[in-house]
Amino acid sequence: MLNGLGKCRYGICYLSELIDDTDTYRDNPNVIFKSGILHGCSEIGQQILASWIPVREKISDIPSFDLTSERTAVVDRDNKREIADIEHLKQLIIKRVDSLLPG
Repeated sequence: MLNGLGKCRYGICYLSELIDDTDTYRDNPNVIFKSGILHGCSEIGQQILASWIPVREKISDIPSFDLTSERTAVVDRDNKREIADIEHLKQLIIKRVDSLLPG
């Protein structure tokens, strides 16, 4: 799996997981680890630069690492745990993907 991640050019990483019996989320350590690999592939000096989009829940803990320089897509949920504005989220992710693609 790590070899495959090292060859990825693009990625979308959904970082959050629901904490049992609560309405809060936390970042999944396994996903954080793999997104770190993808982020490392984004560094200058790599043969193929990778770009990724972090996605996390609005009701979530403090990010495990600095995502301020990244374009994080934030999922906002209503009181039924449904995505509050799915069309907005779709358009946001489409816009982010378009910004990663050349030309």
